[in-house]
Amino acid sequence: MWEADPAARFARRLGKSPHELGDTKEDMTCPDLWELSNGDVAAIGRDLTEVYRDQLPARS
Repeated sequence: MWEADPAARFARRLGKSPHELGDTKEDMTCPDLWELSNGDVAAIGRDLTEVYRDQLPARS
């Protein structure tokens, strides 16, 4: 079973920054995608897990 590793660190940004895309108000609340030091990916932004839960594929 996969578990998030809170010890993982940001390794590199995936794609352009919100500032480069013009999607920022100069604060730290903009969405962003990062590869972590352990290979996981972190999506920074609003948590919409409950909104999309019913659309997730069945576990295999």
